[in-house]
Amino acid sequence: MHIIILFCTNQGIGMAKERKEKLLRILQIMETTDEKSPINAGGIIDILDRKYDLGKFDRRSVYQDILMLQSCGYAIVQMKDRKKGWYMV
Repeated sequence: MHIIILFCTNQGIGMAKERKEKLLRILQIMETTDEKSPINAGGIIDILDRKYDLGKFDRRSVYQDILMLQSCGYAIVQMKDRKKGWYMV
């Protein structure tokens, strides 16, 4: 089990409940990936839309969330072909 410390960047304090849940859901999605089955921002958004009632998000917000998770120490790696997305090691 992973614990996210939401104050690891300046954005952490005062985040809206939906934003926090989105970040946690993205982490859960990333935990299902590996080098052979990466996921891109569009795939993450599709899963968020299908499984969770969190509203609509754009790809830029997913990029920001991935960067935040990386800054918190999560081993999320971007594929060489950036269109393929990321995976977690």
